[in-house]
Amino acid sequence: MRSIFLSIFLVVPFFAMANEKKAVDLLDKAVAKMQADYPLQMTFSMSIYDSDTTLRFFDVGTLRVDKNSSHGFAERYVLLLNSMKIWCDGTTLWSYMEQTDEIYKMSPEDEGVQNFSPVYLMQLYKQGYKCSVEDYADGKAVTLLCENSDMGIDKVVVYLLDEWVLPEKIKIYMNGDGYTELVIQDYNPYVTFDDSIYRCPVEDFPNAEVVDMN
Repeated sequence: MRSIFLSIFLVVPFFAMANEKKAVDLLDKAVAKMQADYPLQMTFSMSIYDSDTTLRFFDVGTLRVDKNSSHGFAERYVLLLNSMKIWCDGTTLWSYMEQTDEIYKMSPEDEGVQNFSPVYLMQLYKQGYKCSVEDYADGKAVTLLCENSDMGIDKVVVYLLDEWVLPEKIKIYMNGDGYTELVIQDYNPYVTFDDSIYRCPVEDFPNAEVVDMN
């Protein structure tokens, strides 16, 4: 009997490690695929749910993302929603909120800045998140679980389609209070953009107050 319990004690950690390696391999494969497709554009829906799964916000938008070889940051991107817009050229991030008519200017690495790019979210394991994977209807669901309470994102679940190993849906859990769900509706690789799209067109918001957080 003792040998049976010992075998279980040894086997369980082995399977956990194997599962985590499989999860990381899947994420790396998906990230490599998306980065090979740069510059790319995705249309998506964003739904924000309360802790009791009540829908309290819905919006649709476009994400354009490209590599940024001239600076130390991995990406430059522009996120355009009806209610919110974010531009990041790799060194500066601008955030515009329609409700307040304010533009916040800050560093992409500032504490509290949330990056909703799938490529960023799928690499959170490099920041200490533990990974696991399980099957779901159309592919694999990879969970990234934070072990550091200081991080703003508690958990991310990435739903990868088996056929292309690309994200279909991402759930982001923050501060233990509900979650945000991103559903990718359209994926277009190799789209050419002018460099200017990654910088906030301040002149388009003549009445907005610019708040420099740097």
